[in-house]
Amino acid sequence: MRTHSISTATALAVLFSSTVLSVAAAGPASAATATVGSPAGIVVDGVGQRVFVGDDTKDRIIAADYNGKVLDSVSGIEGIFDLALSDDRTTLYATARSSHEIVAIDTATLDIKARYPVATGIGPLYVEFTGGKAWFTYENPADGHADLGSIDPAADPAADPADGTAPTTLGQLPRDSGVGGGAFLDTDPSSPGLLAIGATDFHDTAKDLMAVLDVSGATPQVAAWHDGGHPLRYVSDIDLVPGTPQVLVDGTDRHGYADGTFTAAGAYPAGERADIAPNGLIAQISGANVAVFRPGRAGRSARTPATPRPSPGPRTPPGSSRW
Repeated sequence: MRTHSISTATALAVLFSSTVLSVAAAGPASAATATVGSPAGIVVDGVGQRVFVGDDTKDRIIAADYNGKVLDSVSGIEGIFDLALSDDRTTLYATARSSHEIVAIDTATLDIKARYPVATGIGPLYVEFTGGKAWFTYENPADGHADLGSIDPAADPAADPADGTAPTTLGQLPRDSGVGGGAFLDTDPSSPGLLAIGATDFHDTAKDLMAVLDVSGATPQVAAWHDGGHPLRYVSDIDLVPGTPQVLVDGTDRHGYADGTFTAAGAYPAGERADIAPNGLIAQISGANVAVFRPGRAGRSARTPATPRPSPGPRTPPGSSRW
């Protein structure tokens, strides 16, 4: 999962374990209050000091300050699933799985800047920004497998795909994933140009996807790829670990990839999902509990938010039988 501060990680962890999020203003009774019926992505803009939250129920995104006061909102994003910020924090990217498009939004005004169609029946799903592009996962309609696409914000949104200048490029996963459905993504600000991708086909327990890609060049290159020889429990969450060539899977198992292959690199107390701040602080979900700790002190919670209701489980894109 992505995080831009540990407060983001904790907020995101709570969101995953709650079916209703209330964003209420701190202060006078006249302050705006919003209820998010089905949270769909959350990111924090540390420069503008705002929190962006997707609301799948109302096909909108709200912007709130750090106190929870709702500042603005934008609607018309059908089937919103995930959010990501550009490196310069000027553009918010949202995946709209129902209308099959990536929506680019001005973070200052929440005006829609561009809509990028994605030619697939399922997706786009997860989105991250690194290497100057927005990267997203979707199901390739040709084989039903998880695949990778990108948006180049420097290209003309209205360009004709036939002339090779269109901003949207599909089929960028360097190898066939062999995994049905979509896949999770993660980036790390301290490692620009690296993208982690992971998924498990729960209808075929022999099929897993775990890879780290270098997306800093013209086409993605494999930095490490899980070849099946290294045991995996399953992949329902993946994080790049700041400061070291490792990924964290399901908030528990660390896998090193310094030599291009994955090897066991240790584990934290059993969790389900996690998020890692740039300073290494980890927010881990286990059941209905959220623990925040530093590596080496995994048994001690630095902060435990109020316990939310039990998690309803991972969100399943409509029309998908694979998740």
